[in-house]
Amino acid sequence: METLQDIRQKYLETPDSISDDGEHSSEAFDAALDSFLDVASHADSWNVEQLLKRSAYETTEIVVPSPEGHGTASVPARAIRKRIDGTPNAGAAYEALWRVQQRGVRIEGTPQIFECVRTGKTLHVLMEYIEGPSLEEYVASAGPGVDALRKVALSLCRTVHDLHTRLEAPLIHRDLKPSNIIMSERGPVVIDYGISRVWHQDAESDTSCFATRCYAPPEQFGFGQTDERSDVYALGKIFYFCLTGEHPPNVCTAKACKEAGIDEGFAAVIAKTCSFNPTDRYASARALARAVEQCVERLDSPDGKLSYERVSSFKYEKPRKSRFPYGLTRLRGLHDHFAKFLESKLSTYLGKLWNVIVLFAAGFLLSACAYLVACPNERDAVLPVWFRFLEYIVMLGGIIVMFMLLLLDRRRISVRFPLLVRRNILLEAGVVFIASFFLIIFVSLCGSLSGLH
Repeated sequence: METLQDIRQKYLETPDSISDDGEHSSEAFDAALDSFLDVASHADSWNVEQLLKRSAYETTEIVVPSPEGHGTASVPARAIRKRIDGTPNAGAAYEALWRVQQRGVRIEGTPQIFECVRTGKTLHVLMEYIEGPSLEEYVASAGPGVDALRKVALSLCRTVHDLHTRLEAPLIHRDLKPSNIIMSERGPVVIDYGISRVWHQDAESDTSCFATRCYAPPEQFGFGQTDERSDVYALGKIFYFCLTGEHPPNVCTAKACKEAGIDEGFAAVIAKTCSFNPTDRYASARALARAVEQCVERLDSPDGKLSYERVSSFKYEKPRKSRFPYGLTRLRGLHDHFAKFLESKLSTYLGKLWNVIVLFAAGFLLSACAYLVACPNERDAVLPVWFRFLEYIVMLGGIIVMFMLLLLDRRRISVRFPLLVRRNILLEAGVVFIASFFLIIFVSLCGSLSGLH
């Protein structure tokens, strides 16, 4: 953190800080001073309870409010404070999470961030303290197996998928491992985003790697740029750990999984997830979740409980081909291909093009409604202005807007406006048709009561 003397020397005593007309850059100095005082006031409000980690670029502490401090009511009695030093992009993941949380978007399975302030090259983060054992400790005490996997698999996949899709740009964690997952009361929580990065399309490779070797994908060691499939790779290694209680080998093939006692179905899923080539892996964490869920459903006994020993004795049966050319098996395959297409970049571009077409059509129809109110035809000219407004703007305009929202591709829009997240398209369509019906009835009743019909 810069000291007050550093700020004074930087902005008031160096030749670079003096403008052409000889005046000091007082505005820059005032801004730096305000930032310094803000961080200093928060630093005085907390006492260090325990030092968790200290390295050349990061310090992590458990802090509690000091008796003389001025903690806010929204911050609990214990918190995590991080000071990250290094390049301007160090700790950018915390800033991305902070911005999305400020907009009201809550990603399950991530800690809440209370403050995020950068001064110079130092990022100061105050965040939620997560109570509970790590996944590594949990598996050591509860034992490995399908039950341990069932506790974390779907929740972790949902959290990682949200980190990849619900922020301004995909957030790649790059250090997913059992020690960075806390088993809290609300489920598994992913922590430690120190080496996480925001994905950039133009980057060809990563510049540095600090991750644990057996959980990090090959591209993290100079074989290309890490992307969403890099976190998918780490999830496969974590699932191996949940099933065996041992850290996975560097090369996690189906043969290695079966030799470790993993069922053949799970072995095939983990081997695909941990492929050397990213294009051979599952395209997203959501696709991986579907594969794991199918394996769990296949192995579950009628009472819903299954021990690890019993799972190991099961034989994985490949799905039988349907005897009908257009049977349910074919439909299931089409559904999987369509879901994979929705996760592709081409789908994103087509969604944007579709939104432009929908908005243009809605704007044209709304303009036509407004024109009919201002310049009515012969039939509508005898109607009063208030009824034309009610008929064309309230009724038709409302129906057009509702159908526009129904037809829009809201995947990216919902990131900025969480209320627009699509829940169920059939339910939304039903609501739109019912609301349209009541609008028509309402306008018809107004006309009848006014003697216009």
